[in-house]
Amino acid sequence: MNDIYNSLAIVLRTFDAGEYDLFFSVLTRDFGKLKCTARGIKKMSSKNVYSLTVGSLVDLYFLAKKNASSYLVTGAKIDWKPDYLKNSFTKNKLLFSGIQLIDQLTLDEGVFDQDNFWEFDYLFNYLMEINRAKSYKKALIYHIYFVLKILDHYGFKPEFKKCIACSKSLKDKKIYYSFRDGAFVCENCLFSDFKNTQIKEFPFSALKAANFFMNNKAEVIYKLKLDKNILKALLEIVTLHKRYCLGF
Repeated sequence: MNDIYNSLAIVLRTFDAGEYDLFFSVLTRDFGKLKCTARGIKKMSSKNVYSLTVGSLVDLYFLAKKNASSYLVTGAKIDWKPDYLKNSFTKNKLLFSGIQLIDQLTLDEGVFDQDNFWEFDYLFNYLMEINRAKSYKKALIYHIYFVLKILDHYGFKPEFKKCIACSKSLKDKKIYYSFRDGAFVCENCLFSDFKNTQIKEFPFSALKAANFFMNNKAEVIYKLKLDKNILKALLEIVTLHKRYCLGF
C-alpha cells in the first residue's frame, strides 16, 4: 500500500504530458524539491485545474511510489497565488526570475525525513514581497537583495570591495566589471592587465550600494535613497554576476 504525503509546496515549473496530464516541479516545505505528475489535471472537470500554476502556494497531497521518477498528485488546494493579472508586466517578470533562480539552484531531492529546507521560506517571502510591493522600484530593490543573498548562500558571493587583479580597495569614481573574471577591476589595472578583455564600466556608487545590500536586512535597504540610474546599474551588476556564475 502506498502512503500519501502532505506538504505545503510552491510550484516552480510545469510541463505538458499528453492531452490531459501535467508534469511539474515543486519546492515543498517538508521534503525539498520534487517532480510530480498530475493525471487528468487539464480537464475542465478537474478540481485541481487552477491549482498548479507557477508561483502558487498549494497544500499538496501526493503518493510516493518506489522506483518511480515522479510522485503522483492526489490532491492540491491553493493557499496563495500571485496577482498576475493585477501586477504589471515588469513585476511579473521579477516574480518568474526569482522562481527560476531557485529552480535552477535546487536539486531534485525526492528524499523524505529531511528538514531545514530554507529555500522554501526564502522563496515564499520573495513572492509575497514582490507581489505586494506598491511600486516597481520597491519590487526591484527586493529582487536585487534576494538574488545577492541567494548567490551568497550557494557560494557565489561577489567581490565588491577589492580589485580582482591587485587586491587593493576599489575607491575610484569609475570601476570596471571583467566579463572574463566575473569580478571588478580598478582603473590602474584596467590598462595594464585587461587591455583585450571585455569590460563594462560602472559608477563606484553602484558598487557601494551593492555592498550595502549584501550586509543589511531588507527593511534597512528600503530606507536608502536610490535614484533610477543606480538601481539600473545595480540590476545589471547582479544580472552579470548571476550569468557568469550560473550561465543564465
